[in-house]
Amino acid sequence: SNSLFKASMYVQNTSGTEYYGTVYPCVVVSGGGYRVAAVPVFLKPNEYKQIDFVGDVRIPAGTYNFCYTIPNPDQSGNLLVISDMMQIEVQEAANITKPEASNFAFDTDDTENIVASDLSFSFDVSATDGIYYNSIFVGLFKKEGGSSLTIMKSDPVFLSSGISESLKISYDVTPFVEVGKEYLLVLLYLDNNGSLQMVSNDRYSFKVGSLTGIDTVVRDTDILDSVYYTIQGVKLHGQPDVSGIYIRVDALSDGTSVSRKVVVR
Repeated sequence: SNSLFKASMYVQNTSGTEYYGTVYPCVVVSGGGYRVAAVPVFLKPNEYKQIDFVGDVRIPAGTYNFCYTIPNPDQSGNLLVISDMMQIEVQEAANITKPEASNFAFDTDDTENIVASDLSFSFDVSATDGIYYNSIFVGLFKKEGGSSLTIMKSDPVFLSSGISESLKISYDVTPFVEVGKEYLLVLLYLDNNGSLQMVSNDRYSFKVGSLTGIDTVVRDTDILDSVYYTIQGVKLHGQPDVSGIYIRVDALSDGTSVSRKVVVR
């Protein structure tokens, strides 16, 4: 069969030194072991912990022996078995499914004053049948329409029938938005053909109240001088003439200064 699966393993470092390496879950087939995953592991001396991983099985359905292995310390290139043999049942592959989303919520109730540098929201995703192993993608659009301004994504999720996960995404969208404008978020997933598709027809709207959340209202007459810097801190001679994000430092008539992030389009 050809199918993804999610599993957990329990590992323990019985030595007095740290261990960092890769554990290979293996299915035993004729001719040797078939690696179904490569799991990086870091263990402190005498540490015991659970590690979740996603594997990929590409063998015919049936009953097989299964074990965990690591590269042999003798550097022979062979694998060293570090667990008992277990029996597993490989079934026919499940279909790749379309995920479902629910309980979408912005981190603030004031969606008319979203801070662009910290656009944060959460939602639940689940699968009714089959499996889905990939990120959930989020498209940012102008409310009046047009192509996506940017695509955000979550960490990869593994969903199978009856499984639900809660996701939270935080993203800096200052290069793509303007204060006072309204925007939409659309949840997307990757289909079998590698194309992004809409999870549902729901659209989640918000209005940008500020770019950084630390903007200070200053009258132009209070500003004596303005100096621009790149994000890396390099001082510019005059105003920037190339699109990008910059830091502007305003010297005020009361002897203080104000720094703010500005976007040049």
